[in-house]
Amino acid sequence: MDPSVRLSANNFVVTADGRAIVACGYCDYSFRIFAVSTGQCMQSVIGGHQDVVTCLGHSESNATGHCYLASGGRDGLVCLWILNTKTLSLFSESPAAMPMPHVTLVGHQNSLQCIGVSAELGLVFSGSEGGVCLLHTTQGELLRRFEVPQTTADRLRPCSVFNGVGVSTAGFWGSPMRVLASRHGYVIFQLGAAKIAVFTLNARLLAVTDLYRQIQVGSGTSVNQAPGSPASSSSSSNASPLVVSPNQTRATTDSSTVGEDGSYAITALTVTRCASFICVGGNDGLVSIL
Repeated sequence: MDPSVRLSANNFVVTADGRAIVACGYCDYSFRIFAVSTGQCMQSVIGGHQDVVTCLGHSESNATGHCYLASGGRDGLVCLWILNTKTLSLFSESPAAMPMPHVTLVGHQNSLQCIGVSAELGLVFSGSEGGVCLLHTTQGELLRRFEVPQTTADRLRPCSVFNGVGVSTAGFWGSPMRVLASRHGYVIFQLGAAKIAVFTLNARLLAVTDLYRQIQVGSGTSVNQAPGSPASSSSSSNASPLVVSPNQTRATTDSSTVGEDGSYAITALTVTRCASFICVGGNDGLVSIL
């Protein structure tokens, strides 16, 4: 691995059938496909980028076992490949030929941070350092630019907030860290360490929340659950997040939840199949349901 790359979940993808892991961040500007059953490197792909590959994304597979695999690099390019999940190899014109990208997407000037692909929608979502978030088609056409919401208060966030989440302390407070897209047409970006923004496919901002500030002030409905107890649920009437904790003795309004330096950061993010809820895991051990 390139020593300058800070590994995160964006450096790895797992195919839908769980047979392969694709990893990036290598010094030779490649990404590699590994078989889960043996740990063997099935293919090392070089040729799409002129700098280190920094993030990966993939789409759902079709009936023939093919899916889109997207790679983003420090060169500002997004390369879209076709992956055969049965042979664990990329499509090429002939067996002896080097795989080449199905299409190369342009528009970013800085290093790519996150990529999402939907074969069903025929769309590619990408975000780079500096807060640039773009929407392309899988044929390479640039459709939209998502305007990242920023406030003056974001500049005052402590640098320690960004430690350990793949962003240097000199990084941008609005840089996209993760991207999710639902089949219902919602696009969700994690911006910086703790901000979440929801857009439509037309790049219209629907909602934005900063979990860093909400946890600081203790807003949210807490559901504390003892280990082994049956699942419980609750709702909040003021649209604040529902917080689920396995620790029965710690309240979410306690300042110790975040830490003395206020270094809350999102560590996991997903959206439900119905696209009605966003589940957010933080480095405080809590899960927020938005």
